[in-house]
Amino acid sequence: GLSQELIETLPTRKYKFGSIFSRKRAGERCVICQLKYKIGERQMDLPCKHV
Repeated sequence: GLSQELIETLPTRKYKFGSIFSRKRAGERCVICQLKYKIGERQMDLPCKHV
């Protein structure tokens, strides 16, 4: 996996409903782990463009 140092260089942002993909509805989920996003939690933008 990635080193903690490299992980800390990835850009982050706070999640707001509808801020990533406006066509999605309530219950937006991470495309990798499938957990639901929670309003206000931090998200990382991966180099592959996944959030």
